Amino acid sequence: MNFKYICTLCLFCLLIIVACKKKEEAIVIDEPKPESLALFKEKTHYIFDKELISDVEEKVKSWNEFFTLSDFLKKNFLDISPSLSLELSKELVELSKVMNDSLRIKELNNKGMFARLNVFYSEALRLQDMSIISSIKAAEVQEQVGKLVSVYNSITMKINSIYLQKDFDSEVIFDESVFEFNEDAEKPFFVPKRPKKQKANQSDKSPYRK
Repeated sequence: MNFKYICTLCLFCLLIIVACKKKEEAIVIDEPKPESLALFKEKTHYIFDKELISDVEEKVKSWNEFFTLSDFLKKNFLDISPSLSLELSKELVELSKVMNDSLRIKELNNKGMFARLNVFYSEALRLQDMSIISSIKAAEVQEQVGKLVSVYNSITMKINSIYLQKDFDSEVIFDESVFEFNEDAEKPFFVPKRPKKQKANQSDKSPYRK
């Protein structure tokens, strides 16, 4: 009796194990499929539509690090795939940092210029971060490269505008002789002081009213 009971119990346990195993095999986990590598190989054309004016380029020629980064961008990122963009992101970050740290031109030392340089560096770091994200999409990389190109164009525009404004200010000559100014009106404005009251002599004062 005991032997039959044990055999029945073992058979029951075996059936449970087989049933659980089949159930596990039936469960299919849908893992996200990686984006097609073909999309990462497709090249995108980017437009560098802002160039330094020849006179301005001559004035900033000592800033070699800017021209190094500029040449690197136009050589590699004019027509580039998302895959290659990610590969070159590390070098782009390094060139951007060197460019920012090397700015010594007095005319360009202003908040507007440094704001653009810092934004470019931040966007380059973002592109580099994308290279370690396994789920990144090709379209996201393309969009990020587009941001970098736009910021670069804004840097070029800022350099041009700074020197154009400087040249304009130096050419404007204000000749006051052609105007008839009111000399009194040009004097600093002040409120005339009220005269102090003179104190009466003690001898003039009378203790009695008339």
